[in-house]
Amino acid sequence: MKSFKINFSELEVFDINGVKVIKVDDGNGNKSDFLIHKQVANLVYTGAKNLDLVEIARDINSGKEVEVSEKELNEIKDLIINKSNTPAFIKLAISEFIDKAMVTDINASNK
Repeated sequence: MKSFKINFSELEVFDINGVKVIKVDDGNGNKSDFLIHKQVANLVYTGAKNLDLVEIARDINSGKEVEVSEKELNEIKDLIINKSNTPAFIKLAISEFIDKAMVTDINASNK
């Protein structure tokens, strides 16, 4: 089975003006550091239907590179893209990051 290595702590999110998002407002005027890998980890952890994804979510939360099967990576993408209330621009960044990781890994293995 094909597996992929991906490190969500390398993911960067930019606003419509191309400015890297580094702080987020919680809606109450409080700003905090924007750590997208922690957001990804929480979405996976709370939406996981199998125990393998729970362990993967813990590693993502720690900022570790994870090795996942194509099925697991697609499940992660589905949880974030289709089953979360994450803003669309963040979903787009995550989706593109996952797609790039899959293509990069496939290209590397074909050399």
